[in-house]
Amino acid sequence: MAPTPTPYVGYAKDVRGVRSLWERFNAGLVDLDERRQPYHRLLLDEWQRCTSLGVDVAMSKARRLNHDEFLRRRDAEQLLLQTSLPIVQQVGSFLVGVPGIMILTERTGTVLHISGDARVRERAADLSGIVEGSAWGETLAGTNGVGTAIAARQPVHVYASEHFCEGWHTWSCAAAPIFDADGQTVLGIIDFTTVDSDFRDQALGLMVSVAQSIQARLSLHRELERRCLLVAFGDAARRYPHDDVLALDPAGQPVAHTPNERCRQLVERWAVAGHEALQSALRRQDVDAPDGSGRVGAIVLLAR
Repeated sequence: MAPTPTPYVGYAKDVRGVRSLWERFNAGLVDLDERRQPYHRLLLDEWQRCTSLGVDVAMSKARRLNHDEFLRRRDAEQLLLQTSLPIVQQVGSFLVGVPGIMILTERTGTVLHISGDARVRERAADLSGIVEGSAWGETLAGTNGVGTAIAARQPVHVYASEHFCEGWHTWSCAAAPIFDADGQTVLGIIDFTTVDSDFRDQALGLMVSVAQSIQARLSLHRELERRCLLVAFGDAARRYPHDDVLALDPAGQPVAHTPNERCRQLVERWAVAGHEALQSALRRQDVDAPDGSGRVGAIVLLAR
């Protein structure tokens, strides 16, 4: 199924018209009830939303997390980094000489890694504060490739004055969300940013391809995690043949259980009864990945 059109995908870019519309919107000269072409209508709706969120339209430098908070977030995203960086580096090797940078963020829009053209990277840091640890969620930075891809949950291409904040008008950003194996949970964003005079339609397709490659590796990793958890469940079931055993994934959802009516009913009512069951459990043991990459779940021995 084709993605739903947004202000950033599926419309011809109108540089002068959008710039004029942006200036009149911020001067309070736009009749918001007037009928308009879908492209301009959607842009106005987005800018109105940013205004209501209190985003500073004159913002020129991104907000940056303090060092300790950035380290905490980066450490929490080791799976995303380990999965993504080999692909980002491989793709980057084919972009030597292309005036742009690739940006990897976690799920809230905090930049974890930047690679690409050294001159563009230096300009992005000096001019707009695009550095590791900078925050690009829409509530902080208005419409932009990273934040809008998170909000729209689909690929976006935000060009020049389509950005809400004037400080980002010198950039063209193509970004795609990276989904977890469930196809619903956004784990991060991969973005290609270049100067507005070097607008590239192909950048969006490239970012979608990179995101899908990362997702494929994540899916393989999740399947290996699941198999590791099921092996641990089998070992526990043999060790406690007369007790009820549950295997929970990292999110705390049941993956396997002892095949009896009590466990079946408990799993069916997990949203309601799960917390009480865990509180009264006889034993809980975390299960770690064989490669030491983190916890893949837990084995729970239920109280009788």
